[in-house]
Amino acid sequence: MQIENVREAIDARAQEEPEGVLLISPETGASISCVQLREESIRLSEMLRHAGLQKGDKAAFLMDNGLLYTLVFLGSMYGGYVAVPLNVRAGMAQLSYMVDHCDAKVVFVEGQYEGLLKEALESVRRDIRVIVLDADAARLPDFATGPAGSDLAPLGTTDPCLLMYSSGSTGKPKGAIHTHASILVHGRNSIEAHQLSSADRSLLVLPLYHINAECVTLIPTLLSGGSVVVPHRFVVSKFWDWIDHYRVSWSALVPTIILDLVNWDDPGKDRRKEAFQRIRFLRSSSAPLAPSLHRQFVEKFKLPLLQAMGSTEGGNVFSNPVPPGENKIGSPGLPWGFETRIVDREGADVPAGEPGEVLLRGEGLMKEYYKDPEGTAAVVDSDGWLHTGDLARKDEDGFFFVVGRAKELIIKGGVNIAPRAIDEVLESHPAVLEAAAVGVPDPYFGEDAVAFVVRRPESDTDETELLAFCETRLGHFKTPSRIHFLQELPKGPSGKVQRLRLLDPEILSAVAATSRVDRVSAVAGGDAGRQISPADSTIEEIIAAAWQDAMGVSQVDVDANFFAVGGDSLAAIRCLSKLRGKLPVILSITDFFSAGTVNSQAELVRQRLRSASGEEHSGGNSTSWEQSLLEQSMSTAEQPIAHLESTGPYPLSPAQQRIWFMEQLNPEVPVYNESEAVRLRGDLNVDALQRALDTIVDRHEILRSTIRIIDDVPHAVAHNNWPLRFKQIDLSGLPAEKRESEVNRLLIDEPRILYDLKAEPGIRVTVLRLSPRDHVLILMMHHIVCDWSSEGIIWRELSVLYRSFLRGETPTLPDLRINNRDYAAWHQQRLAKPSTAEDLSFWETNLGGAPELLELPADRVRPAVMSYKGRRLRWKLSSELTGALRNTSRLENTSLFTVFSAALDTLIYRYTGNDDICLGVPLGDRDQFELQSVIGFLLHTHVLRTRLSGDMRFRDLLARVQSGVLDLYVHRAAPFDQVVHRLRRGRNLNYGPLFQVMINWRDREQQLSFIGMEGLDVESLLSESGTSKFDLLFFITDNGDDLSLELEYSTDLFDEDRCMRMLKHYQGLLEAIVSDPAKKLDEFSLLTGSEYKQLIYDWNDTAAEYPKNLGLGQLIEAQVERTPNAVAVVSGENRLTFQELNARANQLARELQKHGAGPECVVGLYVQRSSNLVVALLGIVKTGAAYLPLDPQFPRGRLDYMLEDSKARWLVTERGLVGDLPAFSGTVILLDDEDWLGNRSDNLAISVRPEHLGYLIYTS
Repeated sequence: MQIENVREAIDARAQEEPEGVLLISPETGASISCVQLREESIRLSEMLRHAGLQKGDKAAFLMDNGLLYTLVFLGSMYGGYVAVPLNVRAGMAQLSYMVDHCDAKVVFVEGQYEGLLKEALESVRRDIRVIVLDADAARLPDFATGPAGSDLAPLGTTDPCLLMYSSGSTGKPKGAIHTHASILVHGRNSIEAHQLSSADRSLLVLPLYHINAECVTLIPTLLSGGSVVVPHRFVVSKFWDWIDHYRVSWSALVPTIILDLVNWDDPGKDRRKEAFQRIRFLRSSSAPLAPSLHRQFVEKFKLPLLQAMGSTEGGNVFSNPVPPGENKIGSPGLPWGFETRIVDREGADVPAGEPGEVLLRGEGLMKEYYKDPEGTAAVVDSDGWLHTGDLARKDEDGFFFVVGRAKELIIKGGVNIAPRAIDEVLESHPAVLEAAAVGVPDPYFGEDAVAFVVRRPESDTDETELLAFCETRLGHFKTPSRIHFLQELPKGPSGKVQRLRLLDPEILSAVAATSRVDRVSAVAGGDAGRQISPADSTIEEIIAAAWQDAMGVSQVDVDANFFAVGGDSLAAIRCLSKLRGKLPVILSITDFFSAGTVNSQAELVRQRLRSASGEEHSGGNSTSWEQSLLEQSMSTAEQPIAHLESTGPYPLSPAQQRIWFMEQLNPEVPVYNESEAVRLRGDLNVDALQRALDTIVDRHEILRSTIRIIDDVPHAVAHNNWPLRFKQIDLSGLPAEKRESEVNRLLIDEPRILYDLKAEPGIRVTVLRLSPRDHVLILMMHHIVCDWSSEGIIWRELSVLYRSFLRGETPTLPDLRINNRDYAAWHQQRLAKPSTAEDLSFWETNLGGAPELLELPADRVRPAVMSYKGRRLRWKLSSELTGALRNTSRLENTSLFTVFSAALDTLIYRYTGNDDICLGVPLGDRDQFELQSVIGFLLHTHVLRTRLSGDMRFRDLLARVQSGVLDLYVHRAAPFDQVVHRLRRGRNLNYGPLFQVMINWRDREQQLSFIGMEGLDVESLLSESGTSKFDLLFFITDNGDDLSLELEYSTDLFDEDRCMRMLKHYQGLLEAIVSDPAKKLDEFSLLTGSEYKQLIYDWNDTAAEYPKNLGLGQLIEAQVERTPNAVAVVSGENRLTFQELNARANQLARELQKHGAGPECVVGLYVQRSSNLVVALLGIVKTGAAYLPLDPQFPRGRLDYMLEDSKARWLVTERGLVGDLPAFSGTVILLDDEDWLGNRSDNLAISVRPEHLGYLIYTS
């Protein structure tokens, strides 16, 4: 009979085994049998009816676990009432809310909680009967009497029987209503997942006010025929004793209990062998189980520990299989009894292996949230799917891996970071007991990650050490900006961390008062063991404050190197901007390379102050002297770039003029067409997008400017308004496969469209509509109006403006202090300064004698005129390699750009053997604050020349490259074309001057995929114009948790396969470098694993099956049978088919046979290279004799020796060689003597065995 409600389940157990023990109290030793449970349930039901309760009314419980609590919990369901377990640790506000909200007419309370309940009832405005129970009593007291009534009200499967409240960690607790049907489904799901039977006895240490206790232990045991040991609560010192004494076979736990067991030194551990052998499994759920803790438990106890997961709304949902099934650490397992989906924000199923929100559907789901139809509708959709809010991915075996909660997801700069990923890394550190990461507001990223940690007892680890630990495992971007220490994490009743409570003001203020150390990236240079050196003077304080603001940290070590602790070029520029108004001495990007610490920069400022003032500090108060000198010198500070009021045409900057000139040489090639593309998934408001872009064009006059030639000089003409060329292409009607191929085509064809800059501005946008929620945005600009930083400015402004227009708000962007017109004029004035001439002299010396052309291994000969056709490849480095590269950069006190540049030098050296390598490097001209918002071409191109050798260590090469990078910044004022002119390098149409390979660095702040757009998922796409300015151009992009490479290559020279191999070799070289930067350059291996296998094994695996009982002549005869008319030999105009070759060879063989040649004989072969040579060789072989090749070019003496030593008795030759014959007394057969052509041409009947001699060849 199918059991349909809890009453039938209790009745069935009482009928099957009336005296069978069901519930056991370890505190008193008392037990309740199946029939006693039934009798007491009937008695409770009658008393509740006499107390005025009707079917469906609520009975609440405020008690610790015990026999009596379990009895009234099940008994109330038996009578048709709704059980409402209340959390004794919920806190007064939540307890009062639950008591009031649940509409309970009676509350059963344990004596110790009577005062707590009284206080909770003070805010309740209805009458509630309170019944005080003794937790350890053997039976229910008589709390209501009356006349015997009718039979109990009938129960249906859809009747409610349980109102279970959530923990309420993010607000008021929600009450989930479960029916008899869903409760029984919970039981059956657990029975199937854990293979429970009547032989099992469980230990229930989880409170009954949590769904886990009901759905995992109590109801499954009732249905499966087992029994339950029910202590009041978990006690670590008694747990194993209970397991042992009551012969328990399994127990459901939570991570906090597991942690207590791991840390507990069980005095009875030596006598647990038999008890442990009885344990089939232990189970962990209700909160994520850290993999490190999981492994600790298994290693200590050698017991199966299954991770699982459920919810108040669904009961037990996921579980790892019991042994011998596979148990995956880090995963809550497989779904049992539920349909599942993983979807993205739009509700579409995500690709296999990708994370998304978990959806559930099944008979075990709650009926609804009690008195909350809006809340129910928010989580259960019209198709019956419960939106759990849990973020997870599913592996190839169907196991789920939870990465966080949707509400807890940290969105940093548009990048989703799962807090759980940070938790697990921190909890894998031996000094960390527990950890929880949360998102906090950040003015730059929108949101940033911080973490809270509980240290293990006796641990003295600090924030510095843990941040360094995180960076090596999570990467720089996902590492928390701060780590705070707490005595304990806030948790709910089940032990689950209430993550969002960490943002409560009282917690934040408490940690703020005790936190004194900041992140490793600006603390101690990654050296977790040394003391931080604080700023100790006015100048240090000013510089340190700028570092703090630029890198988003609260304290810096004045002895830490800027680049070694995570600084980059953009952060350096932010520092410079902040210092410009506070120091009279102007620091530059160069100073961040040459003076990379706060202390060294401060000393540099002092030196320049003394030089400018002519004063020397001779004693007294140092701080007062510095302060006085700073105040005196502020008037000498560099003035900001002036804003010009003129609106007329203005000359382009020298760099822009060079682009204009170069394009006139190749007007039909879109070599200076730049583009960036992104895929936008979500509800894109195209009107808001276009308005935002129009606003940007209106804001930056270079984007609404055309070019006019005035006195042979290109000028920019800014127009008051110019509508953006905004194109929309609808591809939604195409089949999916055709649609994607069309997108790929347009990502190339759209950027290739030429600009007529005399007639239109150098910007346009195309939007591809793939579906209502899927678009591609292609931003295209001519290089004369933009650089990579300009694209970053556009993306940032687009993000702000789009959000404002989407929300109907007035957009607010800071006013532009200057524009491209002002920069061009300022730059022209700067060229007149003496420093430009000095820089030109430097480059003349530095690049003197440098090789003009770097010839890399190519697929084609360099053409006389380059077409500038090209393609791009994209390659992503793993987060593990990225972290290792960052660590190497930190340890070597250098920047990541320097590491990549030195690695590229090494790669080129290993490819070519060249020990003098020139790389092109573009440098942004944005040191001054006002230039950070200017759109335009603000780049200098210069040459990084490096001399190296194979016995140089990579570490030494790093220092040399770093010095070269410093030279680039120090001497960058000289325009590139003037450097070329000074060096008298003439222009060549098939390669560029000074360098042919360029390396470029891009920061993530320049990408929309990092910046983000309101309500949209942004994915970067590879867009290109199908051109290449150089032989090779390497882009390295810092994405935060990983680094990506793009290679733009000239298709005049290279094929895609070669360039893909080059990227793999580059990656392999980087992996080898981080492993040992002290290696010599010649010691690094470039081969990938597959290439090494191919070279050493595959290409040497020449073994092949063949008929070993046949000779060479017979094998060729078999081929003749297969392809008689196929051409076998070609010599000039002479051709022989297989049949012709075989016939002539047979005729020659018979001639040799006439003269006695056969197996084990040696026949000399003295002929010129021709078809006759092949005929003669095959004819000799067919006799079974061995051939002796005699080269007519050999000296006469050597030929004499070979004939005599080999004892050859026959010689095959030609008439033309007879006069040159060595002394030979044997038989001579002439190939061009027609006498032997009269012999039969059929195959010879001769037995040639494999062991017969085949040929005889003499060494040189």
